[in-house]
Amino acid sequence: MAKKLDQAKSRLLEVPSDMVDVIAEKIHEVQDRLDVIDEEIRRASITPKDIIGEFDAKMDRAVEMIDNLVATFKNHPHLAREFLMEAVEEVRLDVSRRKAGSRYRYKLDGGELFLRRDVSLFSSW
Repeated sequence: MAKKLDQAKSRLLEVPSDMVDVIAEKIHEVQDRLDVIDEEIRRASITPKDIIGEFDAKMDRAVEMIDNLVATFKNHPHLAREFLMEAVEEVRLDVSRRKAGSRYRYKLDGGELFLRRDVSLFSSW
C-alpha cells in the first residue's frame, strides 16, 4: 500500500491541474489510513510482558514520587499544611468515647481523608 501511495504521489505531476486538489486530498486520506494501520500494528506487537514492564516502571515511579512527597512534607511542614488545606475535601473520624471518672475520654480508632477530585498528587506520570 505504501508503494502505491508513492506511485500516486509521483503521478500527481501528470494529473490535469483542475484535478490536483482532488487527488492530493485522496493521497492524504490514504496516508492517514496508513498511519492508523501502522499504529494498530505497533499496538498489536506489544506483548503482555511489555505491558507488565511498563506498568511496573510506572508503579516504581509513583512510589518514588510518594517517597519524595513524604520527605518534602517532613522537611517542610508548612508545605504539608498548605497542601492539606487545598486538597482535603472531607475528613471522617472513627472515635470511641468512654467515661473516665466524671469526664469522658475520646480515642481515635481510625478515619478517612477524602481528597478533592481535581487534586493531583503528581503533575505527570
